[in-house]
Amino acid sequence: MVEGIVTPGDVEVGLIVNGYLAQRSGNNFFVNSQLLLEGENTITVSVTMVAGGTISDSITVYVDTREVDEWTSVELISRVGVAPFKTTVFA
Repeated sequence: MVEGIVTPGDVEVGLIVNGYLAQRSGNNFFVNSQLLLEGENTITVSVTMVAGGTISDSITVYVDTREVDEWTSVELISRVGVAPFKTTVFA
């Protein structure tokens, strides 16, 4: 499943996620039929306005379903910063 948030304001839009029509509930959207496979996956969301025009954006996510014996935890101490936040974690 792929889900996200869209904030189109007063404009009617349709969403396509990797070729699948997304369902909307308010500002939330989701696609149940989008399977994420082990390894690298690219998710592309296209938003089409009823009046015309389409915009798209993509993100790459990684899926690792292997079992692990130990988890690493990261805690963000600073509550204020500038996006994007970058850090290096050594395990």
